Amino acid sequence: MPLREAAFIVLDAIPGLLTVVIIIGGVVSGVFTATEAGAIAVVYGTLVSMLVHRELKVRDFREILKDSVVLTGVVALILSFAGAFGWLIAFDRVPYAAAELLGGLSPAVFLPGYMILLLILGTFLAPTEALIIVTPILYPVALTLGMDPLHFGMVTITCLALGHITPPVGLCLFVGSAVSGLPVKEIVRALMPFYLASAAAVILIAYAPFISTSVPRALGF
Repeated sequence: MPLREAAFIVLDAIPGLLTVVIIIGGVVSGVFTATEAGAIAVVYGTLVSMLVHRELKVRDFREILKDSVVLTGVVALILSFAGAFGWLIAFDRVPYAAAELLGGLSPAVFLPGYMILLLILGTFLAPTEALIIVTPILYPVALTLGMDPLHFGMVTITCLALGHITPPVGLCLFVGSAVSGLPVKEIVRALMPFYLASAAAVILIAYAPFISTSVPRALGF
């Protein structure tokens, strides 16, 4: 590719790439929440598509809104069933039983047991629901066993994040399916190498606490 053409492509992509800067910069700086960042990104992306790239026309909005409603409905339906299942788990006091079981184990056994529990819950619950149900009960147990709070938080988040791409309730799988039009089973098949990479990353974070604590400690947290 000629250098002149490559430079033009880079310059043409900058307005769109600024979406990432706006989202992450706004959330990290505290200007707006993650939810508000989504709304702002939609408005910004719409303006860039209409005014900069001139690819989006007013007549396209009807089809865009239709696709958005269908995609939102898919996610909302999954979340509703996951929420009902989460209520059932809480009602049956499953987290308390897990806390009693894990609390009686040694620190060396607690961590893999906690990770397995999160990975199982992450496949059936949305991450937010799993956090609300499990964390308040098992957090004191982790502190009693000498686990660093920052490390505990990172292990929790990364394990539950893996649930986002794990069937049967992996939200990202169904969003990807709705956007691409591909069956979930094909997406799962293509994600196999990434499952292995994500699992390796989770294990590394779990058994190398300095990865989670070094930067916050250096900043005084």
